[in-house]
Amino acid sequence: MTAVVDAPAVAQAPPARRRLSPLVSLIATVDAAGLAGALLVGLLLRNAGGVDRLDVVLGLLVLSAVGELTAVRLRHGETTEELTLFEAAVVVDALLLSPVVAVVVPVLGLAVASLIRRRPAVKAAFNLGTYALSTVVLVGTFRLLAGGASPFAARSVLGLCLGTLGFAAVNLLCLGRVLSVVEDVPMATVLRENWQLSGLMAVGNVALGAVAVAIGQSAPTLLPFTLLPAVALM
Repeated sequence: MTAVVDAPAVAQAPPARRRLSPLVSLIATVDAAGLAGALLVGLLLRNAGGVDRLDVVLGLLVLSAVGELTAVRLRHGETTEELTLFEAAVVVDALLLSPVVAVVVPVLGLAVASLIRRRPAVKAAFNLGTYALSTVVLVGTFRLLAGGASPFAARSVLGLCLGTLGFAAVNLLCLGRVLSVVEDVPMATVLRENWQLSGLMAVGNVALGAVAVAIGQSAPTLLPFTLLPAVALM
């Protein structure tokens, strides 16, 4: 499950110049960092393995979009927090795809979901940059620690857990920063109030994504049962 910010000030570019400039600067920085991270993954991990068959890539692209569209909303004052299954889909992507494709597919899935939900351009741009950067951290950490080990070896599982915690940390930091810009909420307050939930969600996403891959490879007829958390959210 992944938390996505939906503050009114992010959904629409604020008219006041003093608000617009910091927000635009933040979005540009996050998007640039996400792009740079993706290029770094492509450079450092270009020879790592993965199954990049077209049918697998397209299937995981759909899974990423559906994971983002499967959401429950929680209100926090003027801000709406969404808990989605997007991060669990990223875990599946990291396990099955080559590093570069595992970064690109979730971002494209998020873009598709944003179009379907007709998210404003400002909010979509911020989310795309945030999750590109978060996915880079997850995929990079997993691949660097796993090395050439099998996906479910001890070092691979450790890399996956640390990578998912890194994903949650980057997401939370970006959430805290954008709320400090658009709503004057202290970043420390956001981190203090949400770090435990983010950590628990990260562990849950590793469990859901990794178990789904393991079941899909060994007992695919049981795979639909892994979708029960998604049903519970709806």
